[in-house]
Amino acid sequence: MSTTISPKSLSNQLQHGKSLRLVDVRTPAEHAEIHIEGSHLMPLDRLDAASLKGAGPCVLVCRSG
Repeated sequence: MSTTISPKSLSNQLQHGKSLRLVDVRTPAEHAEIHIEGSHLMPLDRLDAASLKGAGPCVLVCRSG
């Protein structure tokens, strides 16, 4: 299942202790500039869907939405 959430909604969920796996699919350079604390860098061209299975709720973070 795929759902889009706003940055504000994500922030609220994290502030209220919701357990989410944050996967940043941007480039390493973009991630180095700024990123969400606790996010895991996995650039889109290296995204491995198998590694995301069974991880519970997962949020993919990208520059373009």
